Amino acid sequence: MRRMGTIAALVLACAASVVVTPVSATAQTRASRVRLSAVETCLTRIEPAVIWESLDVSRDGKRVGYAMGVGEKAIAPNTGSREYRQMAVVVDGVVQEQSRWAGGVVFSPDGKRVAYAVERGGKRCVVVDGIAGSGYDGIRPWVPVFSADGRHVGYVAVRNGKGLVIIDGIEGPEYDSVSDMVFSPDSRRAACAAAAAGKSFVVVDGVEGPRYDGVWGLVFSRDGRRFAYCASRGRDQMVVLDGVEGRKCGWVQQPSFSPDGRRIAYAARRGETPIAVVGEKEYPGGGEPVFSPDGKRVAFPMQVGTKSVAMIDGVRADREYSSLWIRGFSPDSRRIAYTAQAENGMVTVVDSEPYEGGSDEVVFGPDGRHLACWTQRGEGWALIVDGVVAGVYDVFCRGTDGRARMGFADAGSLWAIAHRGLDVVRIEVKIKEE
Repeated sequence: MRRMGTIAALVLACAASVVVTPVSATAQTRASRVRLSAVETCLTRIEPAVIWESLDVSRDGKRVGYAMGVGEKAIAPNTGSREYRQMAVVVDGVVQEQSRWAGGVVFSPDGKRVAYAVERGGKRCVVVDGIAGSGYDGIRPWVPVFSADGRHVGYVAVRNGKGLVIIDGIEGPEYDSVSDMVFSPDSRRAACAAAAAGKSFVVVDGVEGPRYDGVWGLVFSRDGRRFAYCASRGRDQMVVLDGVEGRKCGWVQQPSFSPDGRRIAYAARRGETPIAVVGEKEYPGGGEPVFSPDGKRVAFPMQVGTKSVAMIDGVRADREYSSLWIRGFSPDSRRIAYTAQAENGMVTVVDSEPYEGGSDEVVFGPDGRHLACWTQRGEGWALIVDGVVAGVYDVFCRGTDGRARMGFADAGSLWAIAHRGLDVVRIEVKIKEE
């Protein structure tokens, strides 16, 4: 591994710094009153030339990787964007290598492995645990994909204008284009969307599916036995489940499986009417459905005139909002949270009780008693637990998978990753019930 002196020194500048931020606040919640205490630890200091879209934090919130520009070349006159002579890949505060181009960094789900894309010898390649794969004309997307068990790595490459999938260094067949490479949750299967001769199709475990005008939204059931995707033919769109076409609609959204894999759910539109599809049932006016962890409950937004309400287990919630989005159920499936647009601003609703501020990132504790979310406050973002502010930061940190890096260590403690200036900080929050 090559170190780069001054660059590495700058990256490591805050690695040992610790900031302790006491928080003392109380709020009445459904279950209790809580008092929070938070401690911040700086994981690393990001270079100003960081490519923000490339940044990843491991799912346990302990490792950080990203790409950054080195040697400013010019500033584009039209956009003001900066151009650099080279790119550098940084993992855990150490520069791994420099090249003319670098993609995003991604950690395996357990955080033990790391992969990224760079350019070597005029070709682009994926580096996994320090070992580079074959060179190609392009890598798409610009970050590789790990399987759920972390044992497999896949990505889409371009060679001579053709697309192909590479899994664990083994090349698949070439097509006119390839996209949406996914692993099954059990890590045993893989699929992608491909196109040839003007038609699109899925390739599952190397077997090509029927031809359509377009395919997208590929998803496996949790046990990996079932597979679904969205397809279009002419003006019709439909969900294809285990090779069988579903109802024809004007628009369909990526489906989701119930935890046991027996049911499928998705949002669709027929004409001007939105519908929620859950199993064999249709709910006119419904939006995107969400299953509970035990699979016994389901919730979705329901359009009522110009307003929206939460439809939970077939029962309409009391309050109407301008719009709302279901965020999820607690691990025990008893509680539910959703974000809504109220007359006085965004709110996060937990079991029908609204809290100020909305968020697309909501996490319940393992026993379902506590809930944490990020909410915009002024020009910053507040980490909130049961309605109590634990701290305010410039922005919360997402990984290259698009998800916020936060979670409960146990029923009484939470961790989250955020940016304060150029510092990436880990926040440890203790929750005390009173």
